[in-house]
Amino acid sequence: MLGTHMTPNRVQTMVMVGALVGLLSAGCSKPTLGSQGDAVQEEGAPLAVTVSDIKLERIELEGADGPLIFDKPALAVRLKFENTGANSVPYQPYHTQDKVNSADVPVLYIDPGYPEQKMENATALPPVYLDGLLFKGQQEALVQIGAGESLEDLFLFQPPQEDTLPLLLAVPPNVHKGKKPLYIKIDFQKNPVAPPKVTAKGEAARVGAAEVTITDAKIEYIEMVDTSREEKGFSKSPVLKIAYTIKNAGDAPLTYSPNHNASGNDVAGMALREKDGKGVFMRVRFGADREVVGQVTVDKTIAPGKDTSDFVLFERPPQNIKELLFLMPGKTVGESGLARFALPYSYDNPDKPAALKPKDDDTQDDK
Repeated sequence: MLGTHMTPNRVQTMVMVGALVGLLSAGCSKPTLGSQGDAVQEEGAPLAVTVSDIKLERIELEGADGPLIFDKPALAVRLKFENTGANSVPYQPYHTQDKVNSADVPVLYIDPGYPEQKMENATALPPVYLDGLLFKGQQEALVQIGAGESLEDLFLFQPPQEDTLPLLLAVPPNVHKGKKPLYIKIDFQKNPVAPPKVTAKGEAARVGAAEVTITDAKIEYIEMVDTSREEKGFSKSPVLKIAYTIKNAGDAPLTYSPNHNASGNDVAGMALREKDGKGVFMRVRFGADREVVGQVTVDKTIAPGKDTSDFVLFERPPQNIKELLFLMPGKTVGESGLARFALPYSYDNPDKPAALKPKDDDTQDDK
């Protein structure tokens, strides 16, 4: 897991419901068979289907709780549906449903050698579900494909382990509006996928129109104010404080929404994890009557060319951690994308503040 607001388990395979046998059964006559790049169409059916592209793609999306990331690339298959008939044809996508019927969506198989081998022996590659979100190029809702018009849609699958592999796409009758499945042969060739950019501490990372720079990362006791009694105090435990500046490099105002004490769907999704490891560290939050000194508490407008400074708090990582990965989603400043920062880490156990007695701060980890 990457944390509460950035969980690859939420980017998961769809559950296929309904027996595949019905889809695979060809009846007395054989279904139409074609190849990638060709328009494949059953005689009498209105839609011709073309596999126009297939490649591995890295998935990063902005969800309600911040960035949603799939650590491994997904296999993206782009299909073109062309209406050669005289009437409009409805097209219904199911990308945002975690349970889909195999009769309503294309299914991608490792080619068993069809038509020489029966399809009942084929292994399907699981489709990928994006927690109700859509990847670029995916259709959102029911649409009519007019006569002579075409539409493109994108389908995501878990990729095979092999670098090269013959695949077979089955397009069910419900999709192409025919009577039997269409089968399209695909020669899969693994393509390189660039790793995500990681920025070092002290360097600026661009996310939309914002330039984000990590200025400091250290363990300390945090000064705060008890607003109910107007008293100052410190956190009872040391935490990791990550300080940063955000500069507006665009020509329109940006709205910075840190949401430091928010929860649920209002959380911006900043996250901290062990770099190249499995450690995940919770964001530290305080009670509603605790105000952290120096931290931005409300949305703030950043004018073009101007910047603002702030910091975020996380639980203190253990001693065995050497490097951290801090993630700031673009939605923090109303933009899309994700900024990644590599932070060197050295465990520290600072002295308790002498000026003020540590007090019970109702610290809450963001779980």
